[in-house]
Amino acid sequence: MRAKQIPISIAARLIYHLGEQLISDELVALLELIKNSYDADATRCMVKVDSTAETPYGLGLITIADNGNGMLPHTVENDFLRLATDYKKVNKVSPHYKRRTLGEKGLGRLSYQRLGRFVQVRTVPRIERVRQIMSPDDERAIMVDGVNCIDITMDWDGFSDSDDISSVYATVEEKHIGNVKCGTLITIQGIRNSNFWKLSVEKRRRLQDEILALINPFAESKNNAAFNLELDVNGEKFLIDSIDESVVDQLSDVSCHFSFDGCWLTLEAEFKEKYVTRQKERYLKESKDKGFSVICDTFETSAKYHQSFKVNLSDENTWETRCQLTKHSVSLIDGRPAIDFVFDGSMYVVDKLSANRTDIDKNIIEESLFVQKNFRRIGDLWNRIAGVYMYRDQFRILPYGKDDWLGLTQRSQKGKATILKQGNVSGYVHLNGEKSESIREQTNRQGILEDEYGSNFLTILDKIIVEQLFEWDKAVRSSFTAPKLDSDDKIFWNADKTIGFQYYEAVEQKYETIDAKLESTLQKAKKVSTESSLSLFDAEDLKKEVYQLATDVSAFKKVSSDLQKDYQQKLSLTEGKLSEYTEIIPLLGQTLIIETATHELNRIYSNLAQYTSDLSKCSNAFAESIPQLAQIVLLFRKEIAGLDMQLNHIMPTQRYKLKDVQDIDMASFFAKQYVEESAVTKRLEKAHIKCLILGSSFTVKASIGNLIVIFDNLVMNAEYWLDKNDVAKKEIYFECAFGNIVRVWDSGLGISKEIENTLFEPFHTMKRDGRGLGLYIAQELLSLMGSTIKLLDERNSYGNRYKFEIAFQER
Repeated sequence: MRAKQIPISIAARLIYHLGEQLISDELVALLELIKNSYDADATRCMVKVDSTAETPYGLGLITIADNGNGMLPHTVENDFLRLATDYKKVNKVSPHYKRRTLGEKGLGRLSYQRLGRFVQVRTVPRIERVRQIMSPDDERAIMVDGVNCIDITMDWDGFSDSDDISSVYATVEEKHIGNVKCGTLITIQGIRNSNFWKLSVEKRRRLQDEILALINPFAESKNNAAFNLELDVNGEKFLIDSIDESVVDQLSDVSCHFSFDGCWLTLEAEFKEKYVTRQKERYLKESKDKGFSVICDTFETSAKYHQSFKVNLSDENTWETRCQLTKHSVSLIDGRPAIDFVFDGSMYVVDKLSANRTDIDKNIIEESLFVQKNFRRIGDLWNRIAGVYMYRDQFRILPYGKDDWLGLTQRSQKGKATILKQGNVSGYVHLNGEKSESIREQTNRQGILEDEYGSNFLTILDKIIVEQLFEWDKAVRSSFTAPKLDSDDKIFWNADKTIGFQYYEAVEQKYETIDAKLESTLQKAKKVSTESSLSLFDAEDLKKEVYQLATDVSAFKKVSSDLQKDYQQKLSLTEGKLSEYTEIIPLLGQTLIIETATHELNRIYSNLAQYTSDLSKCSNAFAESIPQLAQIVLLFRKEIAGLDMQLNHIMPTQRYKLKDVQDIDMASFFAKQYVEESAVTKRLEKAHIKCLILGSSFTVKASIGNLIVIFDNLVMNAEYWLDKNDVAKKEIYFECAFGNIVRVWDSGLGISKEIENTLFEPFHTMKRDGRGLGLYIAQELLSLMGSTIKLLDERNSYGNRYKFEIAFQER
């Protein structure tokens, strides 16, 4: 018996297996070769497929020509002709344009074998670009021997499957040729699957989506780093039409531009006048259909809306406050935000309902050849360019594009009536390849790797940029909320009181009066007209009665119309309330569960209090042997006292308690709930927030439970924003004033202008995880009590409205 070491050999057929498993089909193989041209700093790549051409190696010819850097002799031998090298993993950035290289596995050469039988490659290096990576052998070959061109040939059918892979050779000739063009020319003869290149509708779509859509169509034509691809398949030419971004901007209703430099995030958006005007026209039409007649209109569309936002994301405190990302913490590495990347981008939005009916302006058609060749209506253009695509330099990162990867439609449905939905949005996110190496793609090339860097990158896009754009759109549309009755002047107003609608007061009584008068006039007219003989005076009376009848009919018609509008108004308001209540119904189930749980907590509290008392007695007997037992009992008592406070605060808000109406002194109420020791004051003390009571007290007839719900909402809002905005002096004020008025405010920044007009609408909130129901519920409870709440127009030093006024019904 003897042992010997035998080297492991590999059969040449492995190349075929690898090619079939790693390169799934001809399009994928072609894509890999196009990527090689991109990695080589080419600005132009021309691909031609002729599946009917006759060659010495069979039917079919493919050529791929680029004007890139070419390859050096050392690169050809040690990287190009060697599978699975780490060349592109080491050389992550291209030498000239500093593109982040797309290939990493070193398996692109298998694409040649997948596509055809015989391969010829002519490569001419651009010395001025690749000089820094030249080896001594390269310098000798180029500078001494004068080599300026390398020809490589590979005959994939020239060896047997059973041959060892070491016996598979490529022929390499180093030459000197005059007037040679720099770059690489690949010629593949004898196409393996010529039927693949007979393009069906499905293959054309794949070609468009997987090859042509890989290049950023918004790339500026003046940018000499742009990568232009031309593709010819059996005489059918496919070109990447670059879209003039200024044209898309002109046609859009909303445009948004953003950039991030590894520290500062800048975001700008313009909601164009045509968009705001269309929103207003739609609003007025819907209001008219519901019986609302405009009596005053001071709304200015031209004054709206340009928004901007800039924040330093390297400061975690700023990240939390300015971005309004409540605890949407950024991932850290070594205690610092993992945001070492650079990107920019734009999004353009249209209202597709309008865009499908709107012709593109003649001047724009003449301005853009791309538009001129393909489109006549704005909607047609958006059908082609819709989607937010992601690119590293000018090359696409899959799969981001047509799919709604930013969750636009879901947000749109939640936000109601916003145009920011999939199909309406076109745009791109552009990663700087050289400065964003930290952003890596998954090994299957299907998305960003969500490590700390990738997670932060996607968070910035999703939780800051897109979310802020939605908030701004909500602010634009905030004026167009359902008309609400102003109890002071009997006018229905929109949210910011720039459009007033008629209020039909006591119209039913007026209708009945005119109806009775009309009936009386009709009876008189009938009586006169049925007389057997008419004197001159009778005829004159009949004439007067007929004239009066016509007058009464006209008045009846008008008041009938007013009555109809009055009913439409009431129906609209009722439907609005039903809609609001319908959305709140799911929360009622939670309320019932909480109410049951509160009863159970009371039972547990009683038992715990008794057990703690028993434990306290026992601890006396073991005081010396177990000294820490007394401390544990003390902690138990403290927690139980805290639970008692919470239950005492909650119990009055239980459903059966809300009917207990009594006289309540407001100053005493505020003192007990928010100043003296209570569940709320304990929480406020931890946040270093102080409550102050001002003015002269008065008495209100109400349920303590309702008042707790109303004022707890105001206090919790103040507490949230005082803590979030890190205000130095944290105070909440309750002022009791003449006329049963209570004013509540705090020392914080005040109410954001984006939401000040829709503050009491359900589901309108600036809190990231908020429901936007607190103030709505407070308003509804006060309404049931015959009282009102409003945000006063007075502004604080930050320029924001900040003071709430509650007017209780006077007794």
